[in-house]
Amino acid sequence: MKMSRNKGRRSFLVSVTTLAAWAAIVIGITIGSSSPLWAGPFKTTITSYGNVPAVLYSEIDALMLSLESEVNKRLPDTSNGSTYLKGMSNASVIALKGIGVDYASAPDIFVVGAGVGVGADVGNASLSKVVGGDIDARQLRGFGAAASVMAGVNLAVFPFMPTIWVIDLKRMQLFMNFWKMDVPKFDSSLSGELTSFGFHLQYKLMDGIKVPIFLRWGGIDFTTGFDYSTMDILFVQDLNKSASRVIPSVAFGNPTANANFIGRASAGANVKVRTIPIELSTHVQLLYVLTLFGGLGADFNSGGADANARLNGTIAVSDNLGTINGVTANAALDLGSHGTPSSINTRWFLGGQLNVTLLKVYAQINHGIGQDTWGVNAGVRIAY
Repeated sequence: MKMSRNKGRRSFLVSVTTLAAWAAIVIGITIGSSSPLWAGPFKTTITSYGNVPAVLYSEIDALMLSLESEVNKRLPDTSNGSTYLKGMSNASVIALKGIGVDYASAPDIFVVGAGVGVGADVGNASLSKVVGGDIDARQLRGFGAAASVMAGVNLAVFPFMPTIWVIDLKRMQLFMNFWKMDVPKFDSSLSGELTSFGFHLQYKLMDGIKVPIFLRWGGIDFTTGFDYSTMDILFVQDLNKSASRVIPSVAFGNPTANANFIGRASAGANVKVRTIPIELSTHVQLLYVLTLFGGLGADFNSGGADANARLNGTIAVSDNLGTINGVTANAALDLGSHGTPSSINTRWFLGGQLNVTLLKVYAQINHGIGQDTWGVNAGVRIAY
C-alpha cells in the first residue's frame, strides 16, 4: 500500500511539475516576443548652415543623415539607446545557459568541469549572416559572455536522503558554478571583466529506458536554480567615414558636398543580470560514445545594463567647388543610460557530448523563442 501511495505521489509530482514548466514556457513565448528595429547610436546636430540659404537646409540635413548611416555601419545596431542596452542584457542572460548544469552525463556520484558561453542579440541580421562574416560583430544589437567552473553531486550517494512529501531527494542532483576573469585580449580594441555564479537543482521526473547494446534514453529532467552574471565590456573603434551629396543649386554651381567624420568611438556597457531558469530536458546516448541532449526553458530575469559611451572627433563639411562655407556640426554617441532584460524569455537548446570514459566534451546551442538572441557554449567535464 505504501509503495502504491509513493508511486501515486510521484506521478502527481511529474504531472504538476511538467504542467508548471510548460505554463512558464508558454507565458514566456507570449510575453517575450519582440519586433526589433534597425538604427544606430551615432547622431549629428548641425550648429550652423554657414552661407547655405534656408531653401537648401534640407540638403545639408540629408547629407548629415548619410554620414550618420556610414558611421553607424561600424557601430552597434540600435533603434535607440535602451534597445542596445536591452540587447546587451538579453545576450548576457543567454550566454549563461548551460555552463553551470549537466544535461547529458547523468553521473552516479559527481561531475566537475569548466565551460565558456557567448550570446548575441543579432537584431535584424540573420544568424547565417553573422556566422558567415557578412555582419561585423560590432553591429550586433548586444552581446554577452560567461565562463565558469562547475561541480555537481548526485544526492543518491547519501543513504540518509529522505522523501519529502512527493519529492524523493535521491532523484536529485545539485550543481554550483563560479568564475571571474578578464576578457581575453583577442582584439586590442576590446577590454573588460566577466563574473558568473550560479546554483541549480535537477530532478529526475521520469526514468530513462535502456535498449540493449547501442541506445539509452535518459528520461525527463526538471531543472531550476539561480544565475548571476556581470560583464564590464568596452569596444574602442577608430572612425574615418565620409558621405557625399549633390546640392541642386545653380547659384552654387550644383556642387558635390562632402561631410567627413574623423574620430574615436568607445562603446560598451556595464551589465549585471540575475535569472531563474525553469527547464525540461532529455538526452539520448548512442553506443556510449555520443550523447545528444535538448530541451525547453523559461527564464525569469532582472538586473540590466548601464551605458559606457564616449565619442571624440570632428565633422568637416566641404564641396568640390569651394562655394559652401561655414557649415558646422557636432556628433554624439547615444547608447542610452539603462536597459533591462526581458522579464520573461523562453528558449530551446540542443547539444551533443562526446564520452571518453570519464571525460566528457560538450557543445550546446541556445535560441530565444520570439527573440533575436542566440547562445553557444562548450566545455569539458569529468563525470563518475
